[in-house]
Amino acid sequence: MQIDPEDDILQDFLVESREIVDALGEQLVELEQRGDDSDLLNSVFRGFHTIKGGAGFLGLDPLVSVCHRTEDLFNLLRNGERQANGELMDQVLRALDVVNAQFESLEAGQPPQEAPAELLTALEALIDHGTVGTAASTGKDTPEPTADDVDQAFDAMVMALSDEPDPTGASESPAAAASDDITDEEFEALLDQLHGEGSHAGVPAEAEQPPVGTPAEDAKTADDDAISEDEFEALLDELHGKGQHAGVPDGEEAPAAPALAPRAPDRVPTASMPARATVDAPAGSAAPAAAVRGETSVRVDTARLDDIMNLVGELVLVRNRITTLCGDVGQEAVNQAVADLELVTSDLQSAVMKTRMQPIKKVYGRFPRLVRDLARDLGKEIRLDMRGEDTDLDKNLVEAISDPLIHLVRNSCDHGIETPEVREAAGKPRQGTLLLSAEQEGDHILLVIADDGAGIDPKALREKAVAKGLIDAESAERLSDKESFDLIFLPGFSTKEQISDVSGRGVGMDVVKTRIAQLNGTIDIDSAPGAGTTLRVTVPLTLAILPTLMVRIKGRKFAMPMAVVREIFSTDLRKTKVVDGRRVVVVRNKAMPLFFLERWLEGIPGLDGASETDDTDRQVVSVMVGNQAIGLVVDNVLGLEEVVIKPLGTLLHGLSGLVGSTTTGDGRIALIIDIPSLINTYGDTL
Repeated sequence: MQIDPEDDILQDFLVESREIVDALGEQLVELEQRGDDSDLLNSVFRGFHTIKGGAGFLGLDPLVSVCHRTEDLFNLLRNGERQANGELMDQVLRALDVVNAQFESLEAGQPPQEAPAELLTALEALIDHGTVGTAASTGKDTPEPTADDVDQAFDAMVMALSDEPDPTGASESPAAAASDDITDEEFEALLDQLHGEGSHAGVPAEAEQPPVGTPAEDAKTADDDAISEDEFEALLDELHGKGQHAGVPDGEEAPAAPALAPRAPDRVPTASMPARATVDAPAGSAAPAAAVRGETSVRVDTARLDDIMNLVGELVLVRNRITTLCGDVGQEAVNQAVADLELVTSDLQSAVMKTRMQPIKKVYGRFPRLVRDLARDLGKEIRLDMRGEDTDLDKNLVEAISDPLIHLVRNSCDHGIETPEVREAAGKPRQGTLLLSAEQEGDHILLVIADDGAGIDPKALREKAVAKGLIDAESAERLSDKESFDLIFLPGFSTKEQISDVSGRGVGMDVVKTRIAQLNGTIDIDSAPGAGTTLRVTVPLTLAILPTLMVRIKGRKFAMPMAVVREIFSTDLRKTKVVDGRRVVVVRNKAMPLFFLERWLEGIPGLDGASETDDTDRQVVSVMVGNQAIGLVVDNVLGLEEVVIKPLGTLLHGLSGLVGSTTTGDGRIALIIDIPSLINTYGDTL
């Protein structure tokens, strides 16, 4: 079948279903621990039922097939006929993976692939026998969903709006499912959905069915699609209010009964598009509550938000320029106007940034499943504790921070938390605990990954680094315990003796460190042998507007990201020393290596110039590169300034040591220095 990824109905279905699937991932892992939780069981059942209903309306049979079987299985769980265990949850989680893959195909404009036959057979065996072991011997094929599943699409969508169980009953009898008519109870449930439970009078007394054998009953039997005039009057009374309609004009017959059985509508109302018409309410009736709530939100293409953010960035640059010019004018009225402009610009900047924010739960939501699978593979018992999931982060950072966090979580499960037997022998609970937390600290977000596992022995780290030739023995001896922890970020370093699918190849942690540094973030480790390890990752709220320290080098302005700056001080180069060919300065009884950035500029045509200071008295900006504090020697430190990152021009594109450019308050162009790549590439020559 042809899939149009731009179709509004398909897009609404995908948006809502993605939210459901994300929630299901967490709920299923939680359900494995609390298999008798009826609320969780009902929520998971409704999730698969809603996806199946929407997929049935859109004719996505492969998606209907897997959701139909999973829904049937959870119906048995809800009724107490099956118990949630590891075997069952393994298959359900596999089914969820298949559903995710089918959604990815739809988003790419491709029809969803059929679920593996082995998975469908396993689900059928769980439904019929409660175990996968009988799947091969049953040879039983579960009937494919009937046309009634399409009829239930409307039920599923109304249910998604109201977040209530399916009013028509998902476990109705086959006879009821095959009929196009609905019972009085189903009609009552539909009226509850339209008017609110208990807000209608039910089937009026005057519209009740007459006794069998009466002329009216005989007429109805002769034509099941027609209703009597009295019944039609009663229905109009229900919709418009008693006496508020004109009734049936004289000389006209009562119209044919409207199709009360839910049918697939021309447009599917979903939870993500409540502002559109869901059920055509009669004139004068109250609008459904869901429609009122829906008017408070709108789906916007993220590209539009990026455009708005770019415009706000340009406004920030203009504000900086006006502020600089205002200092030259010196008139009080102008100063006040500029102050007002700064206030409004800051508020606008903050408001636009909030539209780009997403909760960190977008990343954290995948960890319950990840930790659950790792624990089973490693033979460990791990409890995941997540806090601060509603902490907001720029959408670009949410996507960028995902891979580093996944690697850190995998390392904590593999390296940190011990097996149940080892923990028990050490006097610990058999089940280890992994904490994931997030909180905002000023203009940064603090992410914490902490475990109560074996911890890190700093002495063992130093010995391993020396054995691998990553550091000499003398340098290792000078490292403090805190500095020793940072050795795990050296390329090729690993404490894992045996290579596994999880870790032990000596790659990864250095990549994590580099990736976080590229996001203008930092990572810090604290550990105690036998007590556990805590990793703290700090990243900025947004990457669009960057706080920087403006410096001058050989007559040119440069910007350094404030995230890596530790301190600023002046030094007399005549009082420095040379150690191993590198000039160093002693700060708080520790030697700090100095790097002269003008030597870097001398090798770049067009950027070299004359120094504005003498050769003795210089200013030093102390920054962190890896686990080492270094000093960058500059001519002058000019001050703090928020800048908007712009791409480099053709001549400088791809040059190591630069991350972008910006326009400063005086209207000049300043290059933004990428300190880690600068030191890694040119460190030996500076």
